[in-house]
Amino acid sequence: MSLPSSSIRVSIVGLGVAVALSTPILSAHATPARLQALQGNTAFIDDSEVLIYPSYIESVGSNFTLSYNNAGGADAGFSLSDNQLLWVSRGVPSSLAGGQGTSPWQVVYGVDDGDSGKLFRSSWQQGVFSVGGAWSRGDFTRNGDSFAVSGDVRALGALDGEGPDTEFGVDGELRSRSLSSASVKGWTGRISHDTTSEQSVVGGFYTIGPRVQGGALRAALTVEPGLFVNKGTKDTSLLLQLPGLTMSSEVEVTEWMAVRAGAQSRWLLAVADASEFTKTDAWSTVQSAALGMGFKKADVGRLDVSMDPMWLVNGPHVLSGVGTPMFFQVSAQAVY
Repeated sequence: MSLPSSSIRVSIVGLGVAVALSTPILSAHATPARLQALQGNTAFIDDSEVLIYPSYIESVGSNFTLSYNNAGGADAGFSLSDNQLLWVSRGVPSSLAGGQGTSPWQVVYGVDDGDSGKLFRSSWQQGVFSVGGAWSRGDFTRNGDSFAVSGDVRALGALDGEGPDTEFGVDGELRSRSLSSASVKGWTGRISHDTTSEQSVVGGFYTIGPRVQGGALRAALTVEPGLFVNKGTKDTSLLLQLPGLTMSSEVEVTEWMAVRAGAQSRWLLAVADASEFTKTDAWSTVQSAALGMGFKKADVGRLDVSMDPMWLVNGPHVLSGVGTPMFFQVSAQAVY
């Protein structure tokens, strides 16, 4: 059975924004709200995305980060020392599905030696338990090269209390990225297999684009064409990203305040059956945008918010009757 086009679409649409929307970030700079406002632009993750590149952990410093998003999820994390990291989170859903919470627990421990790093992670929720980790090399610098490999094993049905029948899933990823003062380029390869549906997904995407760094301004435009192939028991489906665009900018208005914005567009071609390429294709587009502000004080901490631009159009719910949350995400960070 082939994977429904909508299922593949979700996985690849999230490629550009998952880092910002669902991945907890621990860094002295890259809070979740900041990266969400920048739409997860790869050119801005040079401020240390430690869950992808654990070799960056040394740059995190000693801090505590707390984030809250408009879906009701809360994430918190803190660093142990200059080269170790411990992060624990528990989602706080705004609604319950079937009486169960919609977010898992997750624990991450990482350590680095300045040139390479490794981390171990585990997550669990109703019926799903996973363990995995990542290794990367590449010292944290504004400009440089980094490489990372990661993987996870998922046990489906392991914690549901309904018997010993357990299915498994395996996920793996390779990443390479090169940052310079004027450009960003790299590639990501992913593979996944699920014994529940006997499906295998393999594919990846390429990232390239210009960067601008001058004075108080930082800006970047990245292009990410991608291809994913899903092999089922009966047929093979495809999803092509043709390509994905992410535009982001950030301006330091003063030494304690910054404003930022990001926009993203994805053009997707889903083919339910590769043997019937011209008969089963379905085009779709996805667009998103965010605005943000950041406030910081040296040796104290920072506060970042990312705002939904539609709130500026619709206004508060009490006036418009349209339920548009003002903020996507709010992140507070304290340095100790």
